[in-house]
Amino acid sequence: MRRLLISLSAAAVCLLAPWWWRTGAPGPYFVGFAATIPAAALLVCWALYGFGVKNWWRQSAFLVPWVAFIVWSLVSTSWARFTEPSQEAALQLLVFALVVATLATVPIRSIWLIAGTLMSLILTSLITFGQVILQGPVGLRIFGEYIVRPGAKLSILTAEGQTYLRPYGPTAHPNMLGGFLTLAILLAAALFLDRRIPRPLMLATGTAILMGWAALLLTFSRSAWVGLVIGVLPLLVWLLRDRTAVLRRRVLPVMGGAVIILVLFVVAFRPFVFARGGIGDTSMEQRSVADRALFTRYTLRMIADEPILGVGIGMNDWESAQYIVVDPIKPDLAALPVHDVPLLILSETGLIGALLLIAALAGAALLLWQRRPLDIQQIGLLAAFLGIAGASLFDFYMWRQFPYVVLWFALLACALASSQPNTAIIENTVKKM
Repeated sequence: MRRLLISLSAAAVCLLAPWWWRTGAPGPYFVGFAATIPAAALLVCWALYGFGVKNWWRQSAFLVPWVAFIVWSLVSTSWARFTEPSQEAALQLLVFALVVATLATVPIRSIWLIAGTLMSLILTSLITFGQVILQGPVGLRIFGEYIVRPGAKLSILTAEGQTYLRPYGPTAHPNMLGGFLTLAILLAAALFLDRRIPRPLMLATGTAILMGWAALLLTFSRSAWVGLVIGVLPLLVWLLRDRTAVLRRRVLPVMGGAVIILVLFVVAFRPFVFARGGIGDTSMEQRSVADRALFTRYTLRMIADEPILGVGIGMNDWESAQYIVVDPIKPDLAALPVHDVPLLILSETGLIGALLLIAALAGAALLLWQRRPLDIQQIGLLAAFLGIAGASLFDFYMWRQFPYVVLWFALLACALASSQPNTAIIENTVKKM
């Protein structure tokens, strides 16, 4: 019963993660997300489960450096220039870390995460299509739909005298929508390739993939497009090694549909496609690139000033705000975190924090390598994790926004918990040592 409650809570986190649904709950900002409710339920169930103590040793290669990274990040608030926002960021990080520990130490079937994400993929795609058609909201404000209007600075594309309002879906920004769609498409693709699922579910999943693909294109999120290319690689490797008729009966029709959708998209939105690609009217794109380059330059200065300790958790954009004030060019923009998660983490936690996080990820990779072969659903979890990792080189929401960072690392934690040790490999490794 306890494991069922944890599984349902994890599915609910995946379902609600992309929704900018604010509950109005008091406390730090991250507490107000609807996704925080099932995340809190996860922690309660984890306590009832005994905190998964029996599985901590099994996951120690990941959890030991992971806990060390979290502790170091919490300590970094002591030297942050602005105490209150740093402490709030640290509290969010702590809750997020506990959710990850829960999913890493309480084995649940990966289908729960995939099912929750698949449901949200379908709903999100439908909302995206509606917003593109209406060029505005579809009237779901009660469920957290962000109020976007034509002319909004961060969502409008202009090319050859035409304008296009990029859809937000149920999120707060088109790039967030694109990131979720990338993650969801990869998870859906893994389920689609699983020969164990019944035909009706296979057909529904294939349809959801094509819906998500069309919605992803409509976001014009280049970081999400890059993430999809990176994330699909593990699935392609699995396909190349699979010699069955799955390739012919399932993949080729969906690939054909995806190509048709891509062609129609390019034809229908040609001026905007070229502008996003650096061809034609690129004035809006040049401003976006210039702003991001400025924040990158500020972040590199932070790293140069505090290479070992960092400036403190949650402080990147606060420190950038100080640089804007004294910058001779006097840029007219509000401070944002650098659009590069590795640089963001390095600037805030320093070299020590970055190395601890790298050690945690390396430990996770080692555990998964020892437990191969992984099934297609576990490979899908890793593909989605890598997809968001690829997008994180060009954006920051997947680390700063609570629902997204929980969903991102939940994929890795679930892959670890659902994989079983390959005792033969471990025994051979021990003998060699």
